[in-house]
Amino acid sequence: TSFVPLGITLKKILWYDLGLSNKKSTLLTCFVPYLLYLLGFKKFISVISFVGAIFLGLEAILILLMYKKINPKSKIVNVLILFFLLGIISKLLSH
Repeated sequence: TSFVPLGITLKKILWYDLGLSNKKSTLLTCFVPYLLYLLGFKKFISVISFVGAIFLGLEAILILLMYKKINPKSKIVNVLILFFLLGIISKLLSH
């Protein structure tokens, strides 16, 4: 259920904040799950879960980087980025 709102948010982050075109951000957001399905991940729910975990981690890292740009003195941001990176790596290794 969270895939759609997270996908919309990720698309907007890629489009507005990172400067990708609307079409490129839509392609990255929508077709990565479909590409994984075509590459052999046959359970759709598993694909959505996997992509959601990875993109949620990336989205959190992007938000933290935006916060760090606003408040460069914050020390906790680097720890949180490391935490989310470890979560992404854990999901990649467990799948």
